[in-house]
Amino acid sequence: MRTGLDRAAFFTLLALIAFLPFGIAGQQLGCGATLLLVACNPSARARLIEEWRTSAWLRGIVYGILVWAGALLIALFAGDAGSGVRELRKFPLMLLTVLPIAVITTKARERTALVVFALAFLLAAMAGLWEQARGLGDHPDRLDGPIGFYMTSTGVFLQASLVCLVLALRRISLRPLHVAAFLATTAALVLTYTRAAWFAWIGAVAIAIVLMRSRAGVVALALFAGALLAYAPVRERLITSWDTGYALNVERTYLWEAGVALVREKPVFGWGLQNLEPVIASHRAPEAKERLTHLHSNWLQTAAAMGAIGLVALLHWIVRLYRALGTRTKRGGGAPRALSIAAIAALTGFLLHGTLEWNLGDSEVITTLYTITGLALAGIARRDDEGPDSGEA
Repeated sequence: MRTGLDRAAFFTLLALIAFLPFGIAGQQLGCGATLLLVACNPSARARLIEEWRTSAWLRGIVYGILVWAGALLIALFAGDAGSGVRELRKFPLMLLTVLPIAVITTKARERTALVVFALAFLLAAMAGLWEQARGLGDHPDRLDGPIGFYMTSTGVFLQASLVCLVLALRRISLRPLHVAAFLATTAALVLTYTRAAWFAWIGAVAIAIVLMRSRAGVVALALFAGALLAYAPVRERLITSWDTGYALNVERTYLWEAGVALVREKPVFGWGLQNLEPVIASHRAPEAKERLTHLHSNWLQTAAAMGAIGLVALLHWIVRLYRALGTRTKRGGGAPRALSIAAIAALTGFLLHGTLEWNLGDSEVITTLYTITGLALAGIARRDDEGPDSGEA
């Protein structure tokens, strides 16, 4: 019975991974089923309890989740609690940073999970490239991908590109698959025409290069930057980043000025988790034209909705994640270390992109981040027991 539950939990986690670039419905079903199966499995629970007893980094992750939960509850009652409840549905996704520890128990399972990850994103990126080449989708000039919206696709392809690059450079098993997935997801990322994500990719790869000390990583970074400059539509899009008269830049300025005004009015508890569109509109410059429900920045949105309490909780959670992932980046080798570096790159890309985008509020994007982090932490937990992985060439 326990073996059956364990296998079932592994397959539902694989289903979740397979749906990461395809939409939230499959992700939520996979997450819910995995959580239920782990809760019902004494062996899985025992693994989590043992890891809790022996690993300070796991306790830190759980403390970070609890602190964020407390901040959410405070923010919930700081505004319209009824309309803010819907935001709480994203909170259980944080458990994906812990669940894989109970499910990914062998090297074979880890390799299978990484294969499913690379295949899913390779297929999704190819589908998105095909669609964009034919001018299909709701935004024919930008790659929407299977998820159906270019901003969300940007967030998931950004993380997948970074993970596949690190795994390819570290020469773990099935390297050609990770190379192919990296090329496809990076091409898809470029064709979303999202400037903030391009800069985030460059910053995250720079961090990964330092951790890996990889010359090949430097070449990949140079080729990416060169491709951005060489392709005229992308180059023109990049140039607008510094154009103070560009319409979108002007609108963002109005939006962020309104956000700063909101933070100044309620700096401690914020305005609550409800839709901020009315209060943003009331604080925005009269000449502003965009009508948005969020502030296009993780930091500003969190400060406005949850106040200083929420901002501190978010920073605490981020520090906990980095500390946990950093426990195996300075020693050892193999897939566990590569996964840790890949997750650090994904987290860094997410945060850099989130400086100019509210990706923390995008369920598909945070599900991808938490799953990647969970796979890395599962590898760390296994390695504590099994010793170095010999998968690296």
